[in-house]
Amino acid sequence: MIATSGPMFVVLALGCLVLNIYAFRGDAAAAGHGARQKLQMAAIWVAIIVALTFLIKAFG
Repeated sequence: MIATSGPMFVVLALGCLVLNIYAFRGDAAAAGHGARQKLQMAAIWVAIIVALTFLIKAFG
């Protein structure tokens, strides 16, 4: 396993999200979303990643 702690899983997951930010921006712009809606979508993804990370850590 690459990481051994919950916070490290969060950092790795957020790193993946950062790597995909350009695709996220392009798709959101193509769909016609405004800046506020883009921010809300990014916040939801971060919350999902953090929650899943801690669930995996708790039951893993």
